[in-house]
This record gives sequence, structure tokens and C-alpha cells, in this order.
Amino acid sequence: MRNSAKIWRTLFPLRTAVWLSIAGLCLGSISASYAGQCVPVPQSASGKAASISIPTNAQILDILAKEASSGEYGKGVQVQYLGEVHVGTKKFYVVYTTYSWDHGVRETDSLVFFSENWRYIGNYGEVYDPPERICGNVLYWPYDPKIGNRIELNKNGPPAKVILDGEVYGFDNSKAGSN
Repeated sequence: MRNSAKIWRTLFPLRTAVWLSIAGLCLGSISASYAGQCVPVPQSASGKAASISIPTNAQILDILAKEASSGEYGKGVQVQYLGEVHVGTKKFYVVYTTYSWDHGVRETDSLVFFSENWRYIGNYGEVYDPPERICGNVLYWPYDPKIGNRIELNKNGPPAKVILDGEVYGFDNSKAGSN
């Protein structure tokens, strides 16, 4: 089912919520969900804030190769730094990775979280799109809120399960060497 969904999304890149909006069936404005201070997510890996020290893409991949128990974090992986998520005095960093394989025909995408000292916390695998915005402790996608459009972090980090665009994602926080 997941492969067929990936193929469908590759062939028809507009999301369900977008189709509903175009058809005039979507009630309300998704942008109404973005209350408070919001930061648009950078559209490239070069979108880095000057006030913090962000590791290079190679350094992020090195951290993942050493600390994450699952995932392919070597050659062919693209890294996109998304930004910071603040929960009270705690800070988390968010990165989106894309690994192309099978001669570029297939890819695996992950939403990866780090602590404020750039220690790997965990990831949601197969998240097909990076978030559009970060507002305080919430990451938002441009999906219909009725079928899931956000991940809200608490002081312990990302939740164990989330629903995005109608799909359930589990948070994998297993570390390398813990198998």
C-alpha cells in the first residue's frame, strides 16, 4: 500500500487537500491554523540562520550514521535543514532527508529531530513532504487539518504517533547499537 501511495504521489504531486481546495470543497482556510510567530521553512539546504551554529550537511549525515539505528545516511542522501522548534526553554532542530535508490527510481524521505546539542533524537520515516512552516513548537503542512496537518512537540520532543495527510507515522527513536 505504501509503495502504491508513493507511486500515486509521484504521478500526481498535488496533495488531497489541494485537490479539495481547487474543487471548492475545503471549508475554511488552512492558513488560519498558523497562529502566532511562524517561520517559513527554507526551501533549500542553504537556508541557515546566522545566530546558531548549524552543522554542514556532511556533519549531519555523520551524526546520523553514528547515532541512528535505521535509515541510509551515506552517499546519495540529500539533507535539508528546516529550522528550530522551541518548547519552553528547550530547543530541537529539524532536518528533512531524502535518499534516492534503485538508480534514482525510488526514494526514502525522513523527518529527523535533534536535541539542542545536535544529538540524534529520532525520526518519522516516509514523510513525503517537508513541513511548510514552524510556529513555536508546531510544524505545519499545507494539508487539510481534518486529515492531519501538524506535528506538535512537547518538552520530551516529538510525539510517538502523528497523522499527516491521512497517514499514521510512528516516531523511531532507536539509537545505533541498541538493537
